[in-house]
Amino acid sequence: MKKREVREVMYNKQQQYPWRCILLVMLLIGATNSSYANFGLNPYISGLGDSGAGGAAVSDDATTAFINPAGLVNLNKQQWLYPVLIYRPSIGFKNTGSKDALGVSNNTGNGGDTGTFTVAPSLYYAYPLSNKTGLGFSINSPFGLSSEYDDNWTGRYHSIKTSITTLTLTSSLGYQLNEQWSTGVGVNFQRTQAVLSNALDFGAICLSALDAGTCASLGLPAPQSADGKVVHDTDDWGAGFTFGLLWKNTNTHAGFSYRSKVTHSLSGNAKYTTPSSAFSPMFSNTDVTTKLTLPEVVSINIQHKISQNTSLLTGTTLTRWSRIDHITLDYKNPLQTDQTIQKKWKDVWRTALGFHYQVNPNWRIMSGLAYEQSNIPDENFEPGIPTSDATWLNIGAKFQWRSNVSLQLAWNHVFFESRSVNRVSVFGDTLNGEIDIEMDVLLAQLNWTL
Repeated sequence: MKKREVREVMYNKQQQYPWRCILLVMLLIGATNSSYANFGLNPYISGLGDSGAGGAAVSDDATTAFINPAGLVNLNKQQWLYPVLIYRPSIGFKNTGSKDALGVSNNTGNGGDTGTFTVAPSLYYAYPLSNKTGLGFSINSPFGLSSEYDDNWTGRYHSIKTSITTLTLTSSLGYQLNEQWSTGVGVNFQRTQAVLSNALDFGAICLSALDAGTCASLGLPAPQSADGKVVHDTDDWGAGFTFGLLWKNTNTHAGFSYRSKVTHSLSGNAKYTTPSSAFSPMFSNTDVTTKLTLPEVVSINIQHKISQNTSLLTGTTLTRWSRIDHITLDYKNPLQTDQTIQKKWKDVWRTALGFHYQVNPNWRIMSGLAYEQSNIPDENFEPGIPTSDATWLNIGAKFQWRSNVSLQLAWNHVFFESRSVNRVSVFGDTLNGEIDIEMDVLLAQLNWTL
């Protein structure tokens, strides 16, 4: 039977089961409502079982619609894929000599375990349009991070909560050029929300402008004697594109993918909680805007079959975090001074090695190892975004439950290097300490072929 006839039979069968459409809509709603809760940077979706070593070279499920659209031509049936990522990070701070604005020792708490248990589903769809053309769609969260410390911790003037969440909608098309080469393009629409909060030291603010006696009469006698708080909440939609190439022969697949930068003009509000003082008008609720460019990502991956049941995979990914040089918060309130935060992040590489072993027709096991650099230089390392060089250790398994349904599970442990933080806030206090990070990531994935 020809491929076109097979597709027509498949289409006719789908019309007999309208409940499938209802379930798929439910899955779509679930992914849309929950994808904001992602922790970490650049999740590797179904590639978590092999540390993402296959990346742009592997095209055996619908995640290729996002990772490398050139792989869509290798899927000859419709696929719905529903991965759920579960993040369990642990972030701990140890004080090693923090001081207030007058140089007095400051230790009001280490902030607790700031890691947030997070469940983040996503959705992928692939549809073969013809023998040479495939269509894909995805909803996921390619960038995201979150940390939240206790309100009264030692570093509260530097950060209490930092959250950057993204929701990306991608529509992609793959085309087969010849027996060995295929290419693909996609359009990305991305919503990004950024929430930043920190405490305000009104005692230090007063002493920087007035004498000690006047500040005492205002109820602001010393640094850290009267705190306020500010919460910035901004969001925006942006757009970008994806391009991919895939080369294959009997035993080897080699893939290249490029995902463009997305520039956001974030807008929202800054909400203040302040003690009653002469400085309060400078810190009143106001609109705020800022610009944020999320970086382009370039990947090169190879999958090579060394025996009938075993494949080796390797790849490297460049993420251009140097797009984020600084962030400027522009306040509409004319009494509030605009704030520029130096970032000077750097481009980073991620390198991975993995293997797949087909135990039998129903079971496949996977494993991988990856090393990923930190994008934040030592001089700008901050508690709000506590990332460091990381080593990923992964293991996973895929089970063909039925002829058209498979399940995949993967576990990942991420070893982060400890980092020292030494920062002076705008209020003159110094935060000195060590930050330790660990993270476990679980993947549960349903693949449904129609």
